Amino acid sequence: MERDYYFDNLKALLIFLVVLGHFLLPIEPKDSMQIAAFKRLIYVFHMPLFVFVTGYFSKHIYKDGHYNWEKIFFFLKCYLLFVILNHMVAVAIGEEKITEIDFLKQSGAPWYLFATMIWYLSIPLVRRIHPMIVLGMSVLLALLAGNVEWVGDFLCLSRIIVFAVYFYLGYFANATHIKRILQKRNAVWVFPIAAVMGYEAIRISLHHKRAMLTVYQNLPYSMVGKDIPGIYLRIFVMIAAFFLSWAVMLLVPKRKMVISTIGQRTMTIYMIHRPIRDLVEHFGFYKLLTGLRQPVWMFLILLLVSVVLTTVLSDHYITQGWNRGLRLHRIGKLQAREFGRFISYRRVLWQRLSHER
Repeated sequence: MERDYYFDNLKALLIFLVVLGHFLLPIEPKDSMQIAAFKRLIYVFHMPLFVFVTGYFSKHIYKDGHYNWEKIFFFLKCYLLFVILNHMVAVAIGEEKITEIDFLKQSGAPWYLFATMIWYLSIPLVRRIHPMIVLGMSVLLALLAGNVEWVGDFLCLSRIIVFAVYFYLGYFANATHIKRILQKRNAVWVFPIAAVMGYEAIRISLHHKRAMLTVYQNLPYSMVGKDIPGIYLRIFVMIAAFFLSWAVMLLVPKRKMVISTIGQRTMTIYMIHRPIRDLVEHFGFYKLLTGLRQPVWMFLILLLVSVVLTTVLSDHYITQGWNRGLRLHRIGKLQAREFGRFISYRRVLWQRLSHER
């Protein structure tokens, strides 16, 4: 079967932005306001679009009354291993104690893997409801979540709720919708709106230091400053994410390219790049950068590092070795098959008991 190189290219761009965003993350506003503002601009749209693509390719997760347990277990194992890997690095560099590992509360990159598993499990429920109702309720819950102080990093709850709208938007989208979205005539009005949204996001970041912390989507409104009401910020970020993502989608080429292979190997890049970032930060890489006192050079160096790291980690042998070393697929298939049989047995037994009653 011919691959859809458009989505390979889109995923390649998005995983590069994930790497770049994480390597820009240690740059504080006091180091460079411009880089900090650009970093938050990336965060406005790159994960919403990534989650949209995840939702678009999740239609096979639940079919004919059965979950694809192999895929769900794959994400669960990746989450657990990612948390362990990050914790091992933190212990090695002296930032955490070995007993402080926490699988239930994550503010870093592993959240996406846990959230995806939860969204997958929710599919049987939402597929029975009209898409507009699901999307409307998702937006409403995302806006209300910021008012609740305890909705944060515990079980990645804040991000699960806020990013759910993008996942379901992707899940309900089909090939016809994508074709309409990618029509060139849309660029006439999508690009100007996206440019205005991007400009406004940068302006807010420059003039309201805490306001655009809302792009990380794990903080309550009370923690993003009082200059602009948190609910207005979240509405703005959601609208900006929509149009900036649309603009990016219009720019991505549809033909097979050199980067297409990278888009097929995003999981390895996602799981390995963050511990590498933590290590280079610990050994003084960012102190050298901030010592340059030239934001342009700081940004160009981090851009180059992100390009190189994304390319290297997408290497076939690294990807193959990573998967084989962790035995993700083999263990996942065995566990998923047995768990699927157990769930099917329970379902049949429950149906029989209900019928007898």
